[in-house]
Amino acid sequence: MTPPSGVSFYMVGTASITVKNSFEVPNISSGFSAAVFNNTTNLTGSGWIQTNSWTSTGLTPNTQYGFKVKLRNAEGLEAQETSITNCYTIANIPLAPALYKPKDTSLQTIVNENGNPSNTVYSIRVSTPGSVLSYVQADGTLGASAIYRTKANWGSSTLVTGLQPSTTYFISCNAMNGDWATTVYSTVSVIMTWGFGPSLAPGWDSTNGYHIHVSINAGNNSADTLYAILNTDSGLWLDGNGDVIATPTYMTIADWEAIPHRNAQTDLLAGTRYKYRIRAKDPSTGETTDSLESSAYTPILAPVFNSVKEINDDYLELNWDTSNGAVGYNIYYSTQSGGILHLIKNISGTTYDDSINGGHLPNQET
Repeated sequence: MTPPSGVSFYMVGTASITVKNSFEVPNISSGFSAAVFNNTTNLTGSGWIQTNSWTSTGLTPNTQYGFKVKLRNAEGLEAQETSITNCYTIANIPLAPALYKPKDTSLQTIVNENGNPSNTVYSIRVSTPGSVLSYVQADGTLGASAIYRTKANWGSSTLVTGLQPSTTYFISCNAMNGDWATTVYSTVSVIMTWGFGPSLAPGWDSTNGYHIHVSINAGNNSADTLYAILNTDSGLWLDGNGDVIATPTYMTIADWEAIPHRNAQTDLLAGTRYKYRIRAKDPSTGETTDSLESSAYTPILAPVFNSVKEINDDYLELNWDTSNGAVGYNIYYSTQSGGILHLIKNISGTTYDDSINGGHLPNQET
């Protein structure tokens, strides 16, 4: 019997490895002809069998096992046993990664090893709808090529940076065993980065004057996330009583909205643009981030009409005061007091000459 040169492997799984002789033995079922395969790592073997392959079972994922084989001929004469050849089982496919603490341009993820040993290495894949796939690099940025690191090297959690605000991300992991064989990628986890600008609702009432309500968009943040509201014009923070102070006041969304006007800045100027951002605070770590900026104008005051003067027999001169925040004024006329108003035109100034003889059509006005 020609001595085998070694064993080869096929159908390698997470819990089994099928091995075979380096060549197909003819007449393996004749007389005493047989092969014996041994797993030298867990000390199991096939015994003498009249086939050219054997499956070692009961193995653990991504673990190296050594195998050797010996043959004998039909008269029972044994050939020399091979040296040990090693093979790793396939790693388990990781479970979907845990995602948390989404911010405007970053989030944190946790590799879910799914029972793999500590020497297993993983890559983290990131995509958005319709985007090119990218992979988390060792420094947390995104790159075009996958890199593989152990769970210990990725850390208890991995900070992924360089993301876009208010964007949905799909994140998954795969594993590589000691023989560089990779698994498919895990089920994806889905999360949207934070960074929504607040929703602003300007208004006026006799108690609070001109004001703006600031509504917080939480995105994927949990209900216990704390928020502070920043007036970016002044650099001051809403205090929850309609005023602003120098330091952030943190509350949950439920608390901000529990009392009318708590989430508003009151006694503002009429017709004025105000800008706001939201800062989110994780209740356990204190990490914060600012949202995108939103802006809105408070309602404008009606202009004070100063005079209507007859300049001569041809036209009247209209004059009024500037209304704060106004970018234009509509000129109306009526043929009788309290009658139906008709729009003449829109202008940006505070005076207007109206042609008496030419009527009120724009092309007839001076």
